[in-house]
Amino acid sequence: NNLTELLEHKALDLAKAGELLYDLRKQQAAAQMESAFKNYLVDSIEQLPAAIGGGVWFEPKVFDPEKIYFGPYAFINSQNTVEFTWDLNTPTYDYHNQSWYLRGLPADWPRNQRRPQSIYWSDPYYDEAGSKALMMTVDAVMYSPDDHVIGLASVDWSLQEMTHFVQQIKITENSKVFLVDSRSDLILSNTLQTDSVMQKRQSVAWLNVIDANVQEAIDISHAATATVDGIAYRIYYAKSEIGLILGVVIPQGEIYQEIEAVAKAQAFNGVVIIVFFILAMLFLLYVLFKPFQKVQNLIAGSIAMSDGNKLQIKPVEYAE
Repeated sequence: NNLTELLEHKALDLAKAGELLYDLRKQQAAAQMESAFKNYLVDSIEQLPAAIGGGVWFEPKVFDPEKIYFGPYAFINSQNTVEFTWDLNTPTYDYHNQSWYLRGLPADWPRNQRRPQSIYWSDPYYDEAGSKALMMTVDAVMYSPDDHVIGLASVDWSLQEMTHFVQQIKITENSKVFLVDSRSDLILSNTLQTDSVMQKRQSVAWLNVIDANVQEAIDISHAATATVDGIAYRIYYAKSEIGLILGVVIPQGEIYQEIEAVAKAQAFNGVVIIVFFILAMLFLLYVLFKPFQKVQNLIAGSIAMSDGNKLQIKPVEYAE
């Protein structure tokens, strides 16, 4: 949640910068404008390591009446440095018709109307433009001073680090994990069935037992049961703010083993505590009643029978 919020804020920052530069386009030379885009985008991506790229994408002939494509873009290259490019401004790539662009700005949306949201997340997809990574894009809508839609600012998020992190989660010896995008129902990670990545959740029978419409939560509080290859599993899952469902799949047998181990440990601990309590009480009673025992012995020693069967009582001297 924290990471996706950072990406959303960066997309909004890029959108504001795009709107400002749009306002200045008639006051500055084209070379100066392109340099401003380059500097801002490179600095922005360098300051956000979680992003693998970001751009400012204008509608056809909006920024420059002579250009259908005007989309400056900066990305992290294979040398792990930020590189600026105009290479995606081609009819071949045609960014206006890419799925991530259409998510934020559908083709049939009137450009003189504001969009219902300021932020839109794309479905997961493989980056065919360069990195080939599994990724998601967050879009922020840009507007002109007269409230017309002029394009989108975008930040690309590679899911590689996220899915790697998910795959390292281990609750029990044979537990598995999965990550699903609830909006598209695409599987992003599934260590129980690794060949299901980027397939629909509905194609995996046991994943249909989860409730994709569950409310967002900060802890894993939802559960379901399923049987896979004859093994009964218990499924626990939670949903993030942008709709990613993280779940753990644990064999029920291992859950019972864990419960039994915990129960045994608690029983042993209970016995130890009871024995300690009894010993402590015996010691406490000994300490408390030791002075009375001394007095009892003195009194008993002061009473005796004489030879004439007469009771004799001697004075008792007790030193504290």
